[in-house]
Amino acid sequence: MYLLDLYYNPQSDHSILRHFYEYLIKPAFPSPDELDDIEDWILGLDRTRDDIHPLEPELHVVVVFNDENIQIGGSVWELYPSPRPNHPGCALLSYIVSTPQSRGKGIAKLLVQQMVKELQTKKVTTLLAEMHKAGVSDGTAMDSTERHYAFEKLGFAPLYFPYVQPPLSSEGKEISTDLLLLAHSDLLSESSRAESIVIQEYIDGFCGSVFGFDSYHIYSERSWYKTMSRYLSTKKYISCLYRTKAPWQVENVLPNSSQIVVVVGGGLSGLACAYALRQAGVIVVLMEANAILGGRVKQLEGFASWGPIDLGAEFIHGENETTSPIAELIGEQKWAMDSLFDLTDWGDNSGSNGDSCGGSCGGSSGGSSGSSGDNGNSSEKEKKKTHSLENCRGALAWLPNKEDGHSKGRLVPLSGSGIPFVVQNTKEMYDKALHKALLEGNEMTVKECLMQSNVSSLNIAIIDSIVAQTEAMDMNVSGINCLVQEDDAWAFGSDNFRLKQSYSVLLQHQIQVLLGLGVELWTNTPVHQIQLTGSESDGGGIVSYRSNGGDNQTMAVDRVVVTVPPSVLKGPTPLLNILPSLPLEQQNAIDERNFGRAIKVFVLCRKGDFWNRATTYAATSTSAVRLICCCDSSMPFSQLWCDERIGYDEMLICGFVTATRADNLAKYCCKQSNGEIEIENMWWHSWMKCLGQPTHQHLVQMFESKRHRTIGVPIPTSMVVILHHN
Repeated sequence: MYLLDLYYNPQSDHSILRHFYEYLIKPAFPSPDELDDIEDWILGLDRTRDDIHPLEPELHVVVVFNDENIQIGGSVWELYPSPRPNHPGCALLSYIVSTPQSRGKGIAKLLVQQMVKELQTKKVTTLLAEMHKAGVSDGTAMDSTERHYAFEKLGFAPLYFPYVQPPLSSEGKEISTDLLLLAHSDLLSESSRAESIVIQEYIDGFCGSVFGFDSYHIYSERSWYKTMSRYLSTKKYISCLYRTKAPWQVENVLPNSSQIVVVVGGGLSGLACAYALRQAGVIVVLMEANAILGGRVKQLEGFASWGPIDLGAEFIHGENETTSPIAELIGEQKWAMDSLFDLTDWGDNSGSNGDSCGGSCGGSSGGSSGSSGDNGNSSEKEKKKTHSLENCRGALAWLPNKEDGHSKGRLVPLSGSGIPFVVQNTKEMYDKALHKALLEGNEMTVKECLMQSNVSSLNIAIIDSIVAQTEAMDMNVSGINCLVQEDDAWAFGSDNFRLKQSYSVLLQHQIQVLLGLGVELWTNTPVHQIQLTGSESDGGGIVSYRSNGGDNQTMAVDRVVVTVPPSVLKGPTPLLNILPSLPLEQQNAIDERNFGRAIKVFVLCRKGDFWNRATTYAATSTSAVRLICCCDSSMPFSQLWCDERIGYDEMLICGFVTATRADNLAKYCCKQSNGEIEIENMWWHSWMKCLGQPTHQHLVQMFESKRHRTIGVPIPTSMVVILHHN
């Protein structure tokens, strides 16, 4: 038994071809609709013609002979060249037959193996075949279900693609939606996917063969062509469902919707939006400008010995699974968590959380011990009062003893029976001022609202550090209604916690879920313009983006959901342009929203000989993280926290500042020739002001030994500087 490929062995009389067509092809495909014209084959095999178009496919007619030189089987396949330079194109298996006496002897398997081997030498990665859907008659002796099983054994599987067979003649208008498009899994990549651009080139090659290779303007306007091309534009790859067993049912192998929605932005909001949309059955493409997904959820590996640390979002606010979707997901997945500080009851002196305890405040040092009233002056009662920090469940605050800057100040608890009067009084003033402004319907900034109550600069500093900085707001710009909305969004429970292995476990879980649902996740794909083409009810638009390869491309979609930081949309020259322009009221709201950036500075140090008080506070706390709100406007960081893990000899200390204060700090440091060192020095200033000098021995180790390099990690809405010292 041997094979003869008429592409490489042309015959002038075409006797072998005619015999193969009359005695093997026609009996196997008796329906005229399933037959090609033999004259087209003769023309296709003639490679001496002068009118061969560069995109005309190679026609291969492979005939199988037995030892008596009798034809017993054969195949017809085409190699469609790619219009892209140095790309091999793809192949289509059109016919594969054998005589009734030769069935079961492995002829079909032999033909496919020979075809795959040749395509591999040509670097072709996609071999396609058309197949009628289960239950649809194809006019042959073999029913469609039996043919499904046969092609499955040969290595083919359906592509997850709404294939429509174009008309088989330029005059014909009949298209077929009864076909599946298969691919041979052995040629595909390890992920068993075909490149969308290769499928598009096959469709163009098919249409070119029918309508003419220079007639794109004719067939590209047909609705069936637009449907397929539109779907392919949303995918970089089309999955080959090789794990789906034959017979292949339509509901398992075809997309159930033709609606296309693009989600702009790959942060947690974008990922959650893509999940909800895919659950609703639409086709979802998520476009992220950066190389990785997650937005402000980013991690650094290899810094701390216990695992990744969160450079951006770190804490999860609220444990109530009925209102917090993140908490609900964590509960379902049973991810390990650390319970942390509590800020929701700051200013509450009820002691309901068990914060009341005896002892003196180890953080106090010099000067008067408290401030009271709305002017921040010390009272005799406050001077005699001690504020215990041991076993305090709530966060701490650093308060200056005087506003002249000459006194060191002290650490105090923010909740429980030991809180100073000035903190309790500030909370009462804050609540009353907001309540009064909201009742009167006055729209004003948070700062304007507070100043109407004659608050002192210390009161302002306390509210800024505890409330505004925690919620990444600028009190000079953000309105009171915005603040109330933020407070409501945080009211998920009375606790704060953190995933032991960082936000990365949640992020990777969401990514894998979306990939499993068939959502396209495109990174390195910045969107620079969205042009709305339809009405608000009808939808429709064109998304302009830069592809991973650097080319500017467009995609027609039904809807677009934008989940980017407000700064991306701010005028007058936004990074993402929307046409027609947003209504003035919406654009003004975006322009006034000031989330800004955040700066986190991490220092990793040893426990034990490093600031005994810091170690003591962390060790006696019931949480893994001790938070200090720096209520001192002279300090560059608004919050500091100690982070230690049981079983490790390291302690991670973080300085944090956000919103306009972070913008100003970044601008200042960028103007300095040694900007990173400036941020480092500010961190040392803040920490030593709160907790005093480290031991002399550690100072020598810290500043005289060789330093590790400073690592700057750019994030779209924040800047993180990691400082690592031996």
